Amino acid sequence: LTSLEFAGSTASTDFNLSLVELPLISDLSTLPDFTNLQGLFIRELDLLTDLSGLENLSSIQFSLQLLENDNLQNLNGLTADFGLSSNTILRFFENPSLQSIDGALNFLGMNNVSHSIYIEGNTSLVNLNGLQQWSRLPE
Repeated sequence: LTSLEFAGSTASTDFNLSLVELPLISDLSTLPDFTNLQGLFIRELDLLTDLSGLENLSSIQFSLQLLENDNLQNLNGLTADFGLSSNTILRFFENPSLQSIDGALNFLGMNNVSHSIYIEGNTSLVNLNGLQQWSRLPE
């Protein structure tokens, strides 16, 4: 698979999008213009360096998970509202080239509901800028 054009007829909203083990995909520009997703799961897209192609995605309701993407450096291209629902999950796991999550998401309602953030094994990540919208961390 070298293109994600197959998803063209599913450009509606309110579903989970999982992209897993696609070694020939280097960008997300061939995805349709999704506006709202329940969740976004990207794992082992090793040629991916950023999230360009997701510029029209306006919200992610429950879950953003980026796992084991060897060359993912930043989240450029993703500016979606996140955390519109309670019990959301934000997970960055084993993305060794990930340097920044800054500016990626507009966190909504983060101090009023329960959320989980997992950041592990991102050996190039230099800071947690992008999470400063929280006025306090949950106990």
